[in-house]
Amino acid sequence: MAALAHLSPQRFHTRWQELTGTTPQQWLRALRLDEAERQIARGRSLQACATDCGYASASALAYALRRDRHLGARQLRTTR
Repeated sequence: MAALAHLSPQRFHTRWQELTGTTPQQWLRALRLDEAERQIARGRSLQACATDCGYASASALAYALRRDRHLGARQLRTTR
């Protein structure tokens, strides 16, 4: 992304953080978790969501949901 913006990686990171208040990694993680939440709420399996959203395994996705959203897959299925 830095190359597309014609910036060095360091400058891109700094500008991104100035403009959005988050790092590029935080933004990407939030985007992936938003999509995973939507899919899980629609009844897709945790493994299928993990694969679609770029996580290595269902357990990696479950860990990320707990760490960042304080939610489990079961909660997403029953509350949404």
